[in-house]
Amino acid sequence: MEDDAIGRIDALVSLARSAREDNVDEVLRTVVETVHSAAGFEIVVFNKYQPAWDDYEVVLVIGPPDAQALMHTRESREMFEEQLVSSQYEIHPGIYFVPRSAEVWSNLDNYVIPSPNRPTIPGGWDPEDALFVQLRNSKGEPLGILSIDEPRSGKMPDSSELRMLRAICSHAEQSLENAQDSAQAERVQNRMTQLLGASKRLSECQSHREALVTACEALVPRLGFERAAIYFGDGDSSLPLAIANFDEVAIAKTLELPVFELFRDHTREVGGCWLVPAQTVHGSAHGEFRSRRNGAGRFGWSDDVLLAPVFDGDGVPRLVFAIEDPIDHLRPTEIERELVRLLIEQTDAALERITLRTRLEYLADHDSSTGLLNRRALSSIPREGPATAALMICDLDHFKAVNDTYGHEVGDAVICRFADLLRSLSREQDFAVRLGGDEFMMFLPGTNLQQAQSVAERLRVAMPPLMSPLVSSEVTVSIGLTQIDPSEHLIDAMRRADSALYAAKKNGRNQIASN
Repeated sequence: MEDDAIGRIDALVSLARSAREDNVDEVLRTVVETVHSAAGFEIVVFNKYQPAWDDYEVVLVIGPPDAQALMHTRESREMFEEQLVSSQYEIHPGIYFVPRSAEVWSNLDNYVIPSPNRPTIPGGWDPEDALFVQLRNSKGEPLGILSIDEPRSGKMPDSSELRMLRAICSHAEQSLENAQDSAQAERVQNRMTQLLGASKRLSECQSHREALVTACEALVPRLGFERAAIYFGDGDSSLPLAIANFDEVAIAKTLELPVFELFRDHTREVGGCWLVPAQTVHGSAHGEFRSRRNGAGRFGWSDDVLLAPVFDGDGVPRLVFAIEDPIDHLRPTEIERELVRLLIEQTDAALERITLRTRLEYLADHDSSTGLLNRRALSSIPREGPATAALMICDLDHFKAVNDTYGHEVGDAVICRFADLLRSLSREQDFAVRLGGDEFMMFLPGTNLQQAQSVAERLRVAMPPLMSPLVSSEVTVSIGLTQIDPSEHLIDAMRRADSALYAAKKNGRNQIASN
């Protein structure tokens, strides 16, 4: 008797040790083996609660071959919690005895009637009786249900044996909860590691498109989802900027105003995200079931979309992440949504950094007044391509008199209007540059001197009528032209064009000269 008690204590110690050292599956096995050995039952079946499906699945069995046939069978939560573990069968807190006479047996699809391996003791355990123990975590949420049969004594457990069974199961509840918490913490840690990797990749992105694709790739599947799309929003509608894994499923081409109105309802917000029906986002064209990862019950994913907006300073969504199909079939927890939010904030920061860098690069190479390339950008003008090119340098005639007569504000308007004229005469492959003050340059790849002469003449003729709304006196332009080949340095060609410009001005201005 003393040895039996010591053995049971050892079993509880082993169970506690397993909770500290083992994963969930190993803890489950220790629980079942402890009930089998320490509590003295030949058949022990663990029905694990599956929150994604809101049911119980047999994941471990100790017992004869006919009991092993129960592996991976499932029963609904309602069947277990409303019929088998109902108060009418409770014989000890959390322990339920269901006799052979119970009507509930007729409602079960998966159960085994053990063949007695010993003579039945009068008043003892009947092969068609069963014990069930419900295991819950500290929050009262289900962990699983133990189905227990065939006590080795052949008798109905007495009160002390039931207390011992309850004690074992109380330790089992704590052990399973600790193991599940450890597994969840490990999953979160793994996703944090993925998030750090995504953050590094985002910091290296050189374009908005690259950053958005990187964000989608982090969500799918590194943060546990199968599909993601990112939309650009202007408050009323939007367009998708990047998508991941929507090959077989329709995706909304725009997010319309009703979706944006959802973001005003902060009672539906969890962790900076809104969980909404897919039909609200994508319409009903996707059919009865859209998601490949639908679960069941209160925790299961059910044709949902997780929306995570990025708001501007006025509270208007300028980016919306639409995320679907969690790999575990479960609606994301608050901490999982917060991880998604962290990724989105890092993506937004990367986009802002790219915008700022692009803006700085633009300002470095462009004239702030006209938007044309500046002198610094001359080194970036490509020299490869067609064998010939043309270069022209323009100078506004008597521009100082415009500033002196009409003021610098009008002078600036004249400069900007001339820049617009250069742009209007430029082809996609041409380069218009403000060299400084009232001096401009155009580089025309694939253009010979005769063709450049035609462009220059159109420019010269267009000047006076274009400027007449700004100044009463005529504003003209002098132009110097030259032809350049790919082997020639741009600076040398500019010297020739500048020399031609000087000749045009010396000969009376408002004319074109070539060199």
